[in-house]
Amino acid sequence: MKFDIMAIVMFLLRMGPAIFFVLFMTLLFFSFKVDIRENSMERFVFELSDTVTSDTNLVADKSVFTPGKLSAAEQVEAEQYAQNCDFGYQLDIEAKSGPTVCNADGECAGFCGSVCGLSTIDLGITGNCNCNLEIIGNDFCECKKNGEWQDNYKWRLGYMPSSIAETNSKFPVGIEMGDTALPATMSITAYDSFLTRISCATAKAFYTKEKFAVRFATNQLPGGATTFKRAGGTHVCLYSGSDPVEGECRYLPGINVGDLNILGSLLGGSIDSTKWEITAYPLKASATCPPGASAIAGRDDAVSSVLLCMEAL
Repeated sequence: MKFDIMAIVMFLLRMGPAIFFVLFMTLLFFSFKVDIRENSMERFVFELSDTVTSDTNLVADKSVFTPGKLSAAEQVEAEQYAQNCDFGYQLDIEAKSGPTVCNADGECAGFCGSVCGLSTIDLGITGNCNCNLEIIGNDFCECKKNGEWQDNYKWRLGYMPSSIAETNSKFPVGIEMGDTALPATMSITAYDSFLTRISCATAKAFYTKEKFAVRFATNQLPGGATTFKRAGGTHVCLYSGSDPVEGECRYLPGINVGDLNILGSLLGGSIDSTKWEITAYPLKASATCPPGASAIAGRDDAVSSVLLCMEAL
């Protein structure tokens, strides 16, 4: 069998560009990967807005909030309504109408009961419900909430800790006022923080029975945070000494997690290290860091607790 050299050369010349294109696209496919976390915080904000505005525990109708329910919700952990493992959030709802005009303290009772959730109304500047007198402009109603005077229909659910990253979006909503609704704005701020990262790693280790690691830099730690530990049966907190850092607690019920002495680990590690890793281990038996394989829970084991171990990178 004789080969026609010229025919083979012409075939390769014709097919060469196609072969090169296939190889090039194959290389691109294996060289790049999609980051599934891209814009995940923004997506969470929009998913949360739909959940909150549809939740009958807070609204009278779609996107129309009930003042009394919002006042009650301010007294509990916001993440009981909606939770994302990776991110926390703060939700602010405020009417666009501004202060409520009044002529006497008695006219403000309805406003004070709705906005501040007061069970007992004590009228006057020395009480908790007052018609504020203005030298210029209209007098307006105000009430005391958490020790401070408030003069508008507004509520805040959640809190903002020391965040590593955050995003914010606003949505049009309404506030139920009898047969009508006040136009209002709902602002949702989602955040990624040291607390959300360590608590999420703890939750993932507990529920998936796999170890999870979190890497961070020392400048991402909230000021004064020395210990991560459970507070009661429902929350985990960052503590400074024996007291939790203001606002640095998160709703995480049902998970037994050991304390992590962050300051002790920092002092005991490399002085030159600025990057660290915390690993959450699901345990079936008590252990110390680093736990042995016999203490780590497997697929068929019940997780008794989660152990947090910290080391310098």
